[in-house]
Amino acid sequence: DEPYAGWLGTGFYDTDAEKLAAMTNAKYVLNIENSIAEFGYIHVSNDGELNVSGNAIVKAWYNNSDYSFYAGDLIINGTAKFDATDVLAIYTKVSCDNGTDNPGTLNIKAGTEYEAERHNGAIDGTNFDIRKTGVVNVAANANLHIGEYTSIAADATMNIAGEATALGTITNNGVITLTTEAAKLTTPELTTNVPTTNVSEHKVVYENGTYKVVAKVYVAEVNGVKYESLQDAVNVGGEVTILQDFVLTETVTIAADKTVTLDLNGKTISAEATFAVKAIVNNGTLTINGNGGTIDISASTTESIQVVDNYGTLTINGGTYKGATSNFSYAIRANHENSVTNIVGATITTYFGAVGINKGVTTITDGKFEVTSEAGGHALYVANAEVTINGGEFIPYANAYSYAVLTNDANAKVSITGGTFKKGLGDPCVKALSGNIIITGGTFATDVNAYCHANYAAIQGADNLWRVEQVLFDQTTALHQGWNWYSSYVNLSTPDGLEKLQTALGENGVIIKSNINNEFVTYEELPNGESGWVGNDFSIYNTKMYMIETSNAHEMTVTGEVVDGTGIMFMLEPGWNWIGYPIDKVQNIDVALSGLQDKAQVGDMIKHRDVFAYFDASTKKWIGTLTQLEPGKGYKYKSNKSSIS
Repeated sequence: DEPYAGWLGTGFYDTDAEKLAAMTNAKYVLNIENSIAEFGYIHVSNDGELNVSGNAIVKAWYNNSDYSFYAGDLIINGTAKFDATDVLAIYTKVSCDNGTDNPGTLNIKAGTEYEAERHNGAIDGTNFDIRKTGVVNVAANANLHIGEYTSIAADATMNIAGEATALGTITNNGVITLTTEAAKLTTPELTTNVPTTNVSEHKVVYENGTYKVVAKVYVAEVNGVKYESLQDAVNVGGEVTILQDFVLTETVTIAADKTVTLDLNGKTISAEATFAVKAIVNNGTLTINGNGGTIDISASTTESIQVVDNYGTLTINGGTYKGATSNFSYAIRANHENSVTNIVGATITTYFGAVGINKGVTTITDGKFEVTSEAGGHALYVANAEVTINGGEFIPYANAYSYAVLTNDANAKVSITGGTFKKGLGDPCVKALSGNIIITGGTFATDVNAYCHANYAAIQGADNLWRVEQVLFDQTTALHQGWNWYSSYVNLSTPDGLEKLQTALGENGVIIKSNINNEFVTYEELPNGESGWVGNDFSIYNTKMYMIETSNAHEMTVTGEVVDGTGIMFMLEPGWNWIGYPIDKVQNIDVALSGLQDKAQVGDMIKHRDVFAYFDASTKKWIGTLTQLEPGKGYKYKSNKSSIS
């Protein structure tokens, strides 16, 4: 009943060389098989070897030992092998150490249940130390149970092929390696030197209190290199290809200095209900090529999150994008004053709003943009931004005050050249609460003539849809026999502008003259006996006046688009300038020339044939017989300033 103190080997050596010399001459081995061995401590020295097998129990009691320092200790400086079933090793302290050449090694081999605990059965309080270059190997199908205090030195290692359990946190300055797919280490989570694995294409994860080995799941590839994280892939930059469907758990951010082309490759990136952040934030240059792929965060109910939030340059080519099922969550959003967004052929559906452009410049060409709930969002919402729509299907929610396009900022500018626009309860289907919408094409569920460009009109068809078409206007001007001062509000600033004037004049024309380089053409008899225009072609500008001489008084008609004369800039040089009046209505002279109030000087004059007005600097008014400017007429303006606009 009295415990023993056991020393296996010849003792300690100061150097590895001394130890090796001793081992050359002798080997000290203790084999314990199918028996119970009770020791106050066991010390396996440098040249010793301990083999325990069978149904053996190796015990070391903490008390009743003649060796108080080693009481209850298993000290391994040589090699200890536990190779059997139901081996119970009960020790107050277990340590493995030795020199760098021949480390102390504890092998917990297959079929072994190894438990280190105090003599009273309480596993807490025991020490398990791997010191110096010590090694502990836990084989497959083996179990190692260690107590509350476990430490691994900087140069020590623990290799686990089976299972190991530590009740307390391991103080790990060394290396823990899980060497098989079945390997496990159950312990409170480590903060440094966490376990790794040498199993190819696998990694170590910590779940439910256990480190275990799992296969790596690669979600993206860049230049032939595979990545488990999409964030890691985009950090590299370049062409990123999605390899398989996966669930996104965190925001993917494109850095400002990165250019990334993301190929969805027919795969689906999704999110679970707990997803509460933006899916992608672009600060750099990002191109998403859908190629049949999908980004879907519709399972999330978090408000104000996006599939893509753009602060840089974003191009979306195809693909399907589903926003969160929550209020204020536009699937695609542009949110920086310098952001550039291009959407081509994408399908974007969301609970609240498909596309929200708060800032920057955006172009949309084809695609589908749909709101799927009565939450109150819109297919396209525009604030302080410029948006051009060249096509696409814009579908608000039918039973809500939802719009196909809504602007809500004084600086909002939307140009619609094509597309199909359906309606919700709101009328019309596109609406400018503030800002401007200009339409030159497209098919609309409601009358949108209020937003049509001057040369375009919405015409209702038999299907009750309104289609916007270009409308050409006729400008008819009464010309006197002799010289006429002429300008046009129909666009003649085209390659065929002069030809249009020549055709309109026909045989009534004599001369068309410009003051630019004294260019002119004349209508005269040709060598073949016919008549026609002769001279060098020159450009016609709506901001210029032209002198036209006719042989007969008649009405001349030219056809084309009406020029938007609002805010047209004129360059005035010192002396007389020939200026046009590209407006289709009569205006009071002070209104028409209001832009000159702070620029005109004493002596400035404007006239048409036999009427004139001069600038009164004291009142900043125009005084004279010329009181209004009229469509079709041209004017001469005398400027006394070096150059003004």
